[in-house]
Amino acid sequence: MSLSFLKTNDEQIQGEKDSVGGSYTRESDVYRMKIVGAYLSTASSGAHALNVTFKDGDGEIKQTFWITSGKEKGCKPYYEKDGKKTFLPGFLQANSLCLLTADKEISDMVPEQKLVNIYNVDAKKEVPTQVPVLMDIIGKEIKVGLLKQTVNKNVKGGDGTYHPTNETRDENEVDKLFSASNDMTSTEIKAQAKEATFINTWLGKWKGVTKNKVKEVANPKVATSIGKPATSLFGA
Repeated sequence: MSLSFLKTNDEQIQGEKDSVGGSYTRESDVYRMKIVGAYLSTASSGAHALNVTFKDGDGEIKQTFWITSGKEKGCKPYYEKDGKKTFLPGFLQANSLCLLTADKEISDMVPEQKLVNIYNVDAKKEVPTQVPVLMDIIGKEIKVGLLKQTVNKNVKGGDGTYHPTNETRDENEVDKLFSASNDMTSTEIKAQAKEATFINTWLGKWKGVTKNKVKEVANPKVATSIGKPATSLFGA
């Protein structure tokens, strides 16, 4: 599987900027972690994702980075609005991860087919599945800017799909990535910055803060059962 279609050398597409814009949930902070899993998947919509597992002495954090749109929008790593192209946030995160750990753009990665234990909706458990794995970043260390956020809880409605409710839950989300060796972001490295500064900006805004992403649901669907969303790659 070639990732050459994910190249970032199109100057007409807006790149990444440094902006502070479940179970055990960590407090918002920067954590030094090791990448122990990184495989590619494709949703029924045709959208591609990089699924990463980060690990430290306190446990694992799993994050899905959506690196392209679905078939309806061309399976592209960017979107267009008002005649302007901008890379998808998930693509930028995945690309930064590759740059900061392997010194390669994601488009230069050569995935290898490996067996990985992945949650299977039908089996309702993790089963060995052959998937494309980015071996170049497995075992590498990275500093993860992890957010704790409160979101709407989704439940399964009578139509068989999941809908947001006014109940809430806390979760973690990878918000920013920093070099394990010098604390720099990929943006700072590309700009040939003399020292890392954004990590302190990020910590100043988010350390110990829980981000509220809850939206009021005017007419929540009546749930018939609560379970794992069918779209979840990790069964979270």
